[in-house]
Amino acid sequence: AVGLPPAVLGLLRSGEANGRVAKGVQRAADLMEESVAARSALRSAMAYPLLLAVASLTAMTLMITIVVPKFGAILRDTGGTLPDSTRFLLGFADTARALLLPACAVLVAVLIVHRAQLATPTGRIRWHRWLLHLPLIGGIRQAAASARFCETLGALLEGGVKLPAALSGAGQAAGDDFVQSVCDEARARVIAGSALSAALGATPFLSPIAANLLRAGEEAGAVAAMLTHAGRMEAQRARELTSLAVRFV
Repeated sequence: AVGLPPAVLGLLRSGEANGRVAKGVQRAADLMEESVAARSALRSAMAYPLLLAVASLTAMTLMITIVVPKFGAILRDTGGTLPDSTRFLLGFADTARALLLPACAVLVAVLIVHRAQLATPTGRIRWHRWLLHLPLIGGIRQAAASARFCETLGALLEGGVKLPAALSGAGQAAGDDFVQSVCDEARARVIAGSALSAALGATPFLSPIAANLLRAGEEAGAVAAMLTHAGRMEAQRARELTSLAVRFV
């Protein structure tokens, strides 16, 4: 299990829990294949914009640190009065050059603190929750997590696993620390007597469509079937959002 993503491990554990190991392995393999394909498409789409960004940043840095200072020294040696626009450009270059090293130091410090935060459960939960609110990327993460959660929970319930244990397995399969924390809280509410839809509440990772299907399943006594259907719909939405992100980039 070393090196496997949490979502894959959760799917494998769910297959063991409901006595369908082969199906769990197949779903985990499908998930890894889809993830690799999505990452490959995004990398291909991001290659050219990233190259342009790096080239532009490099050119700007060379202009500020080398070209403009030499140009300014030549102009000052002439002894003439420089136009306001030229003085502004030279002053901006001097300020940017003075702040370059402190800015790099601050950036490195922020990255170190961020990595330290991600090493803690609370830090990962906060980070994953923040990612859910990002434009486009947040939608993809929400749809993917919702799909894995619904499909796994539906499969576990269909296999006869009790709801509290099924919630734990579905939370692990979602592959998101924030989603897993929500599932843990919902599990406590279910044990206390709440219905599943009420226990989950207005959680940000479950889409309105999936939440409505869950409530309809509870009313019709077909929770597992509705969750499986919701999972397929969310998986399709995740693929569509990924394609949109690639086209947008």
